[in-house]
Amino acid sequence: MHVTTNYIPAPAAFGGIGIGGMLFIIFLVLKLAQVKPFKNWSYWRVTAPLWIPVAIGILVVLLASVFMNR
Repeated sequence: MHVTTNYIPAPAAFGGIGIGGMLFIIFLVLKLAQVKPFKNWSYWRVTAPLWIPVAIGILVVLLASVFMNR
């Protein structure tokens, strides 16, 4: 007797940390380890890979809403 099953593979998981998240982790580790050029950086600069893309996205949405209402 031959049993066939309908095998449906699980969807591939995409995503992950991304380049911004990776840069943030690298900058944070280097700052906390007191590596010379990074130890004097402010935390604004260390966290910049996280908030700059968000700021650009907000700016694009604001500009698009201004130009769409004309």
